[in-house]
Amino acid sequence: MHKRRVVLIDTSEAVRSSYKLILESSQHFEVIGEFVNAEESMAFLKRMMPNLVIADIELQGMNGIDLTKWIRAHLLHTDVIMLTQFLDSEYVFAAFRAGALGFISKFDSYTDFMHTLSDILREGAPMSPSIARMVIKSFHRSTAFNGLTKREIEVIQLMAEGKSYTTIAEDLQIASETVKSHFRNIYKKLNVSKKSDMLALVRSQKVI
Repeated sequence: MHKRRVVLIDTSEAVRSSYKLILESSQHFEVIGEFVNAEESMAFLKRMMPNLVIADIELQGMNGIDLTKWIRAHLLHTDVIMLTQFLDSEYVFAAFRAGALGFISKFDSYTDFMHTLSDILREGAPMSPSIARMVIKSFHRSTAFNGLTKREIEVIQLMAEGKSYTTIAEDLQIASETVKSHFRNIYKKLNVSKKSDMLALVRSQKVI
């Protein structure tokens, strides 16, 4: 049976050993190389042309996203799956834009990881359940942000500058009750219940 040849790239020997043990317990995969950083792996990758690279997104030196870009440019038939211990939507979307096939959380259970391997074999887009939930929530938030009106974004911006309802009303030449109405609509659209949560959310999504 043809096995998919895998290269693991992670600074932690314990992480590499754990994934190697799981991968090689399957009849479908074999680990042909292990590296602690991207730079040391590149000559080997070009020579061996593995089917799959599983790499930490936060490698020292060249990070996992830049490595993915390099692999997509030089190894057209090599897929990349990112490893991460941080549920950060910006990292995830950046990796997908770079050409990553999927994402695995280092906190996944053995069962979740085996499901990921099954997705790979089915030519799917493997993704940890926790990361999939984060991506969906981020999409919903993005959709909600797209639903904000120009005026609502203006009042958010003024609130972020530390201005009160009264001052915002004066700046925009509208009634204080209208400002409060705008914020009620904003909270509903963004599914938050207080100012601090709203500001943290819009800043994380670079709305302001």
